[in-house]
Amino acid sequence: MIIKMIHKAGFVHADTHTGNMLVRKYKGKDQLVLLDHGLYQELDANILRNYNRFWLGLILNDPKHYAPAARALGTTNPTMLSAMLTSKT
Repeated sequence: MIIKMIHKAGFVHADTHTGNMLVRKYKGKDQLVLLDHGLYQELDANILRNYNRFWLGLILNDPKHYAPAARALGTTNPTMLSAMLTSKT
């Protein structure tokens, strides 16, 4: 649910931990309920597109793919950003 919330809907809750989320049944389906609405942001279409391209590049382990997206997101060091987010060198 979190992946769909971020990568499809462009909605980022910056404090996702078990104390800030509930899962419940609603009309026969699972529904994610977010609590603590102090730290969230909706991404505009351009940021969401580059964010998704960045993560696809990380998954593919392809700097040629993630570096341009990272730069479009405002970083000057895509390799460092990649290392920070993946805990890899």
